[in-house]
Amino acid sequence: MESFLWVITALLTVQLMFVIWNTAQFPKAVLPDSNSPVQTVHSGQERMTKVSILIPARDEERNIDSCLRSVSQQRAEGLDYEIIVLNDRSSDKTGTIAEEYARKFSRIRVLEGREPAAGWTGKSYACHQLAEEATGDILFFMDADARLEPGALSALTAFATRQGSGIVSGFPRQETETLIEKLVVPMMMYTISCHLPVALVHGTHDPKFAAAHGAALLIHRDTYRDIGGHAAVRSDLVDDMAIVRKAKEGKHPVSLIEMYSWVRMRMYRNGSEVWNGYKKNLFPGVGRNPVIMAGILSIYTILYLVPPLMLLPALFFANDWIIPAILSSVLAMLTKSYSDRKNGLSGYLGLAIALSAGILICIALDSWLSSGSGKGYEWKGRRYL
Repeated sequence: MESFLWVITALLTVQLMFVIWNTAQFPKAVLPDSNSPVQTVHSGQERMTKVSILIPARDEERNIDSCLRSVSQQRAEGLDYEIIVLNDRSSDKTGTIAEEYARKFSRIRVLEGREPAAGWTGKSYACHQLAEEATGDILFFMDADARLEPGALSALTAFATRQGSGIVSGFPRQETETLIEKLVVPMMMYTISCHLPVALVHGTHDPKFAAAHGAALLIHRDTYRDIGGHAAVRSDLVDDMAIVRKAKEGKHPVSLIEMYSWVRMRMYRNGSEVWNGYKKNLFPGVGRNPVIMAGILSIYTILYLVPPLMLLPALFFANDWIIPAILSSVLAMLTKSYSDRKNGLSGYLGLAIALSAGILICIALDSWLSSGSGKGYEWKGRRYL
């Protein structure tokens, strides 16, 4: 066991070094020069870039007001944009609130969504309907629980315009309040920092190196059309990842940028939402591949659960285990804390990496079993197999 713990310590040392390097690779969006309007070349002529901000909203009464407030207050000189909200058959006041904003701001339009067609997930069908109505050169898909910081629209559009085609996305700064939110939600960005070489997202067309967050995803209209839009990923529960993979397969550029400076969000509000939100994404997110899922769960168990579990027996029965058990536990905490800080979050929750990993493993097992048993996943009143 001592040798095994030393191997874990070595692996975690390498992981910490990788995370330090990897988190420095995220491209950054910056505000454009106020004297230089963001322009798009169309039919050989330059004209002002038009952006369509597209917001699917289903039962988002608690979020849609602050979302639309943040979007409608953007000061984007030299930029033409429209805001389209799709009320996806909400059972609450989502549509009413959105309509109130549409009456105040001429840029905002509200659509009433249709029931998803056979074979479509609700989110993809909502985005498909939004894209059909959009007139922009760039389609900016946002979630209703996301908020744009001042200047975000200008900075993100300028980055996407400079890129010329393809997709720009990133992970918003996560706002958390309940304990389970704090323990689980930051693990999303931690896994990216630890396992996805960010430089290869924008440096290669290999779809294996892909990541995106649907709360902030900008895609050029030509790219969207070329890959078949959301119709091409109509049945994928993790539609944002599927869209990015399609783009990379089509040789379109993809950038995963540092998004936390420009977009923030609170994804979930309680333990049930955290559990079910991650549950519907984890096993589908690895392509429902049991070998990949088993490998990931084994790695997380070995790296994050074995060392702290060995501390107590090391103290009483095997003193030669104590140093590697402590070192590996501390390295895991340091890595998580560093990743959290680099992504705009508090670093103190890194101390609870073992608990965070343990909960995530349990959710992943539930996700796996729900798929294998045919039970499927339920989200916002809709069930998916």
